[in-house]
Amino acid sequence: MSQNYVTLIVFVAIGLQICEHAMGWIIVMRVRRRIIKIVQTFKNFFFKLKPSLFTAFQEYRFDANQWLQLSNIGSWNTLIFSIRTQKEARFLVCFTLNQTSRFCYGVFIGTHSNTKSSINQCDDVSLRSCRLLKIEQTENILSAKEWRTFILKLSESPGEIQIYSNDRLVMSTPMQEEINQNYLLLKAKLATDGLLRLHKCNQLEYSYK
Repeated sequence: MSQNYVTLIVFVAIGLQICEHAMGWIIVMRVRRRIIKIVQTFKNFFFKLKPSLFTAFQEYRFDANQWLQLSNIGSWNTLIFSIRTQKEARFLVCFTLNQTSRFCYGVFIGTHSNTKSSINQCDDVSLRSCRLLKIEQTENILSAKEWRTFILKLSESPGEIQIYSNDRLVMSTPMQEEINQNYLLLKAKLATDGLLRLHKCNQLEYSYK
């Protein structure tokens, strides 16, 4: 390429709702001749690069079977989290502050010796009485040696609980309850000792931070 030309490559990103997948454009410019080529991309760049570059996070160390109450699922009903554990991470999502109600969903990741994941409707936080709503084969979805990143999304249109592994939809199931942030309880528990990171969304920049 001639030295008389300068090439600029710019990635312009926007959010499809805050804390959801990103889309954008790669703009390649040869400045002198003003040639601009725009290539649209729908890649979720957050997961293609190091998450630490884009996210601030809180980290928790779990003892086996210890419940941790999470403060908030986020104003866009999206929880982004990373796990390092050998098997079986459980999340309880309740649409009431009463933990003995029937308005709780149990999201179980890496059960059956880290081969399956499921969404269940549970009577209470004890998880003794749960009704299976959805189950998927998810071989080795968890790892004690490396971080695995997930998204738990409460979608209002349609009303669904959705679980993503990186940018891949792992499972989803319809939910009847309306989402109310004032009556939302979220808890997490690991079956074996492990680590959990809760990633924070940057709501001002409409992107992952």
